[in-house]
Amino acid sequence: MGVFVTPEPVMQARAANLQEQLGWDSEQLKQKLSGQPNILSYEISKIARNGQAMQGAGFSQTQVWEMCTQQPALLGRKWTSDTNVEKLQFLTLLLSLTLDDIAARPQLLAHSVSGFLGPRVWFL
Repeated sequence: MGVFVTPEPVMQARAANLQEQLGWDSEQLKQKLSGQPNILSYEISKIARNGQAMQGAGFSQTQVWEMCTQQPALLGRKWTSDTNVEKLQFLTLLLSLTLDDIAARPQLLAHSVSGFLGPRVWFL
């Protein structure tokens, strides 16, 4: 018996859907799931909704999936939340980063503005 409460066929279907949506091969899927197994607990509709919200923020579909390949946890983030809106505004307006810059470094979106990004900027 596995550690997931969700039935195994459902988890396999979610893994296959992730693999198809993100264009991961089997090895990449294994690698991402070993580091972030909780992404299988996300509903497919949530992943799709979050991807659309990221596109609504200005990222292209290609950028969204490349960012999620590097930072799978982004798939579970609610992109319409005030926290993520604040983060994007901080990065684009205050630091003058373009969406291309952010897409190239998706780990920036994984950090909080007040706890991680802000203090480092003010130090510079």
